[in-house]
Amino acid sequence: MTVDHIGFYVLGAAITSSLLVIWFSTTLAVHICKTLRITDSEIFTWDEWADDLLIKHPFFGELFSCPLCLSFWIAIVVATVITYINSALGYWFIPASAFSWPLFSYLAYRLCLKSD
Repeated sequence: MTVDHIGFYVLGAAITSSLLVIWFSTTLAVHICKTLRITDSEIFTWDEWADDLLIKHPFFGELFSCPLCLSFWIAIVVATVITYINSALGYWFIPASAFSWPLFSYLAYRLCLKSD
C-alpha cells in the first residue's frame, strides 16, 4: 500500500461523507424530485418528501431516506469511479471502500447533526 492508495482512500471517504451530509442536511432531495416530477409540487420539507416517497416507491423511499443504505451505494459508485480513473488501485479497492466508507460517512453525518 502506497501513499497514493491512502490519498485516494481519504479522498473517496471525504466525497462520500460530503454527499451524504449534503443529501440529509438540506432539502436538495425535495428539489431534485420536484424537478424530475417524482413527487407532488405541494411537498416542501424533508419529512413530507420521505413519507411521500415511502408511500409511492417503498424500496427507493427506504434507500434514499436511510443514511447507511445510501452511503453504501454512494461508496460503491465513488470507489468504482476512482478505480476507473486510477487502475493501479485494483478492484479490491471497491469492496474495501464500500464496507468502510459508510461508517465514516455516517459518523460525519451524526457529528453534523450534533452541531446544529
